[in-house]
Amino acid sequence: MQNRGIYPERPPTLAEALYSGKKFNKPENGDEILERLGLPPTSSVPQKKEEAPRRNLKKEPKKEPKKEKKTEIKQVVKQVDAHLDAPLPDTSESKIHAQFIKPEECEAVLNLQMDYILKRKSDMIKFIFRSRFFMSLFFLLLSAVSYNRIGEYFNPYTMKDPFSLLKNGYFLDDLFILFFQVLLFIAISFTWLRIVSAPLEKESKKVAENAEQYFGCDIKQYASVKNVNKPRKEDRDLVKQVKENTYCINYRDVPVAFLATTPGKEVKIVGFAVRRVYIKAELLKDLLGMMFKSGVRKAEVELFNFEEFDIGIFRKIGFTRTKREKFSKWWILTGVTRDTYSFDMDDIEF
Repeated sequence: MQNRGIYPERPPTLAEALYSGKKFNKPENGDEILERLGLPPTSSVPQKKEEAPRRNLKKEPKKEPKKEKKTEIKQVVKQVDAHLDAPLPDTSESKIHAQFIKPEECEAVLNLQMDYILKRKSDMIKFIFRSRFFMSLFFLLLSAVSYNRIGEYFNPYTMKDPFSLLKNGYFLDDLFILFFQVLLFIAISFTWLRIVSAPLEKESKKVAENAEQYFGCDIKQYASVKNVNKPRKEDRDLVKQVKENTYCINYRDVPVAFLATTPGKEVKIVGFAVRRVYIKAELLKDLLGMMFKSGVRKAEVELFNFEEFDIGIFRKIGFTRTKREKFSKWWILTGVTRDTYSFDMDDIEF
């Protein structure tokens, strides 16, 4: 058989489309054409109605909004201003007394700890800059840069009249360039010092966030205790811990030094700070005396090797270095270490 091929489907005629109910574009003379063919007009032909979409008659259960859990926010008692950037108030009596940290002093001791860590940062920069290794390396590189730029101008001929170099335009140009190179070198050096000391600056900014790390307890919750003599049932253990493990020296009703330890007779000093003006007064020594009077037998503390004044006080009391760790990957260049000093009452011979 001859293959006739496959032909596309024939489109419907106007009449077929009309009576099948299919949609089509009606020509302007459509009714006239139908009349000639002997067919009724389109207005009399019933059109198929489109079925409306069925609605889901099932009632969906109403979702009740989730009830938010109410968190009880405890109101903090009125706090004492630490006056770190200003002299102590003259309105209070010039009396000094020592006791545990009170709830109204929590913000003041937090700020005192932050300021003391920033002091460590500045002491660290001074320690590195004054170290023999850094100073030797600094001046060695500075001399190399200077010699590379203007070293050739200094020879036996020019040394006969050194001021003649000031008339040399090439020398003045190189001297001008050297001046900016030295400034750039100094800026890079101080930027590096800032990078090395950045961990301490970061630590100072997170004191409030990590307050428990420096006080051994939830100092923020303690700040809401209104009466330490008659605390609420849920605050009794917290108040007891603060009374037994924190020591604070006040002057003119403002905390000027504090020390905090872990609970027990074998403790670790987790935080301490002294107002900068009173560091030389050795208030830290008085705080340690208060700690040992409370019955502590063993104690340890971590100090940086550049905290020479504080280390001297701990050594006077009887602390000895038992451990040394590198502070950072820059240890070879900086020489900064974090040392552990320990004290054991049983090792003391009377």
